[in-house]
Amino acid sequence: MSHLQNLLLDTLLGTKHVDSAALIKLQERSLSVASPGFSVMPSDVRTLVNGFAKNPLQTRREGLYFKEKDYKCVRADDYSLYAKNVFISVMEVKKWQEMWLKCNC
Repeated sequence: MSHLQNLLLDTLLGTKHVDSAALIKLQERSLSVASPGFSVMPSDVRTLVNGFAKNPLQTRREGLYFKEKDYKCVRADDYSLYAKNVFISVMEVKKWQEMWLKCNC
């Protein structure tokens, strides 16, 4: 298991407040590491990265389509996106050249 995957397991999943997590490299637009059993498809990575690339107001208006579900964006700025649907909450946090994705499914 990699150092980053251990970090995901210990710091995010270890809290019991997060069900799944992933680290996405913004510049490469690629998945770096994900928690066991949590797959993030390349199209989903593009959706999340583009959510930051758009004007935050536009992202709030349009929402996000992630993992074959529509999400209402409740907050969007240059540093974070918070989106939810009826059953699942997703929180994304952009930091430097990486993006942490935390998902409660």
